[in-house]
Amino acid sequence: AMALSPVRSMARMSAGAAHSEVVSLFRKICREVPRICALYELPFAPADVRHLVNALFKENANVTDPRVVQMLVAKGEMELEETVAQWKQRPHVMALLEPQWAAEKGGIDTHMEPVDRDDFMERFLDGSLER
Repeated sequence: AMALSPVRSMARMSAGAAHSEVVSLFRKICREVPRICALYELPFAPADVRHLVNALFKENANVTDPRVVQMLVAKGEMELEETVAQWKQRPHVMALLEPQWAAEKGGIDTHMEPVDRDDFMERFLDGSLER
């Protein structure tokens, strides 16, 4: 099991210190990539997964507020811990790495369609299930 370091308070940290926390998380994730690829039998080479992780990090490269950086680092630590501990299933990992994969393969549904509460539900709520 991987021991995670406690997330330090970044509210008073400089931008450089926050950057080093982000780089540290990125390196931790990259070190675990070969293990994650094996655990979840991912159809990617470890180098490809590192590239996808890099792209996920770059999505938030413009974040400068230390509190938001702290929250994102904490979320990243939790995602890594849950993934390495196998608290996720393969579709969860695939959807995280490639959201378009989930839509193409019928993996994790990323949005909910509005539920049509016609007929059965209305009759059930009214207490009149007899037709």
